[in-house]
Amino acid sequence: LLRQMQSENAFDALTHIVLDEVHERSLDMDILLALLKEKLPKHPNLTVVLMSATLQEEKFAAYWGRQTPRIHIPGRTFPVKDYLLDDVLEFTKYMPPKGKGKSKSIKDGDESADERDTREINGVRLTDLVDRVDES
Repeated sequence: LLRQMQSENAFDALTHIVLDEVHERSLDMDILLALLKEKLPKHPNLTVVLMSATLQEEKFAAYWGRQTPRIHIPGRTFPVKDYLLDDVLEFTKYMPPKGKGKSKSIKDGDESADERDTREINGVRLTDLVDRVDES
């Protein structure tokens, strides 16, 4: 979008711009928001939608103007568990193929390779999932 905004007629074909996760401040997002604020008065048919689950509403209202329409949609948060690659490899008992970079040995315990091949998640064999990842 920043690159598109460099063209003189960038907003002529646009009616809406939707930006999600605007609370995640970055140089690109800050520049984009500043440019959009500058361009909006010249393009009255353009609607900018800013979305965030954790937006500091008052800060954005002060920047965009107190009369800026706002919608609050209540929701729930769900617990998220982070897994490191080593955790996933251990859980799936996956061994990366030799010759495609470094591989880490995983202790198999008593489980045989045939038993690993039949484990499923939501009806999909783990080996099929691994094959898809290897292909991409």
